[in-house]
Amino acid sequence: MKHFFFRTLCMMLTLALLTCALPAFAAAATLTESEGNGSYQDANPIGLNDTIKGTLSASYDYDYFKFRPDTNGYITIKLGHDTASDAWKFWRVTVYRYTTTYDEIYRKDIYASKNESMSKIGVAGGSLYYIYIAGESVEGMEYRLSVNFTETPYWEHEGNGGYPEANPITFGQTYGGSLHASYDYDYFKFKPEKNGYITINLGHNTINDAWKFWRVTVYRYTTSYNEIYRKDIYVSKNESMEKIGVTGGSVYYVHIAGEGVEDIEYRLTVSFSTADTRLGDLNRDGKITAADARLALRGAVGLEQITGDFLTIGDVNADKKITAADARKILRAAVGLETLS
Repeated sequence: MKHFFFRTLCMMLTLALLTCALPAFAAAATLTESEGNGSYQDANPIGLNDTIKGTLSASYDYDYFKFRPDTNGYITIKLGHDTASDAWKFWRVTVYRYTTTYDEIYRKDIYASKNESMSKIGVAGGSLYYIYIAGESVEGMEYRLSVNFTETPYWEHEGNGGYPEANPITFGQTYGGSLHASYDYDYFKFKPEKNGYITINLGHNTINDAWKFWRVTVYRYTTSYNEIYRKDIYVSKNESMEKIGVTGGSVYYVHIAGEGVEDIEYRLTVSFSTADTRLGDLNRDGKITAADARLALRGAVGLEQITGDFLTIGDVNADKKITAADARKILRAAVGLETLS
């Protein structure tokens, strides 16, 4: 009887301990932001693909979170919340990339009256990122922050708003990207091994808005960045771009800006091909046009370096140099007044 009573007492104590432990276990599994994290230094670490709960306790309260992806890819941020009828209440979500300074790469206001999605944001492996949450009249309203990560080498990295940080691209490969603000620009770079031409495609979903566009500009770098091509690609239609002649061994940059296309995804593909040599066809697009004459004239006055195979193509009067006389002959051929042979 004593043994039975002792065993029963032990079982009851064990059950009581387990029951008391359950709430502590559940709380440990729920991620909640720590109050007092209103600065970069106090930022709460957030795991990629995790969810963390938080609230702003006052109008001067701010929350900071940080993460560091191991590899290149893109993130999608979601700020879940209970909807409220007040249309003017919102959280402001801002993302910063830290190198030697805190550089803003993304910002969006999430209104309490609706659930909104945020666009993909390219991130670089090994870089440190911060998410800053402020608000307008959302004190005491709980939000649920999640940061989902997708690994891919084919998405532009935010923070590449200049030539030195341009994303290198492979010919024929498609790269995704988006501009997140009117002051956001994306840079890509490539270096062909031989002479030829490139074709650029900027794919996108069509939108019935006639004035929104991306501006695609191509630069060739020698001792400075020289613009060799520019075209506006409108969101309302899919447009092709002309062939652009390139010189083997030279470095080229594709610069993407925009007007009204914030958070609209684009798909950039740069393809390369060699071309049959045709006298006068300096941009190697398969035909003789005024654009070829313009390149010859720029070469004649030293604004373009025309060497190697391109010198042979542009030297239409065979005097072993590019002069204004070559530009004139090419222009006459473009309008049918002369035949180049």
